[in-house]
Amino acid sequence: MTELVKVAKANNKLVVLQEPNPICGRAERWNVWPYVYQLNEVAKEQQVPIVKQFSLIKENRDWQSEMSPDCIHPSEMLYKQKAQRTFDVLSATFDSALSKHSS
Repeated sequence: MTELVKVAKANNKLVVLQEPNPICGRAERWNVWPYVYQLNEVAKEQQVPIVKQFSLIKENRDWQSEMSPDCIHPSEMLYKQKAQRTFDVLSATFDSALSKHSS
C-alpha cells in the first residue's frame, strides 16, 4: 500500500485511503483489523487522508444489524453512511485543491 501511495503521489495524484467496514458472522474469521491498523499507519506515514469506516461503524453497539445477511456487505443505509463519510473527507481535504485546477 505504501508503494501504491508513493507512485500515485509521484504522478501528481490526490490520494485518499479508506478503511473497510467490519465484518461479522462466519466472515469474522478473516479478521480485517490488522489491515485497518496498517492502512492507518500508511496514511500517517505518507501524510494522506483516510476515511475512517471500521471504528466508526463499530462504535454502534448494534452495528451487525446494519450489515447484509452475508455479514460482509453493508446494508443500503450503511452504504449511504459510508458514502457520506467519504464525501466529507474528500470535500474537506480536496475542495481547495480541486477548485485551483478548475479555474
